[in-house]
Amino acid sequence: MVKQANQGKDSAVKRGFLESQGEYVLFTGADLSMPIDELGKFLGSRGSFDIIIASRAVKGAQLLKRRPFVREYLGKFF
Repeated sequence: MVKQANQGKDSAVKRGFLESQGEYVLFTGADLSMPIDELGKFLGSRGSFDIIIASRAVKGAQLLKRRPFVREYLGKFF
C-alpha cells in the first residue's frame, strides 16, 4: 500500500462530500456552533436549494453564545 501525502482539511472535506451517499450531507465544526437540535429548522427552510451555508457573519444571525474575545479576534485576523 502506497502512503499518500497529507493534502489538508479542505481536501478531506471535499472527498467526504464527493464520496457521501446519503440524501443529505452535513458538515459542522467540532464546537457545534449550530446545535444539532437546530437541524430540523435548517432542513425545513431549504426550499429548492441544493446547498445551505450558515455563517455567524450574516446580517440578522442570532448568536446565543459568543466565542471568547481572543478566539473571535484571531478568527478574523487569520
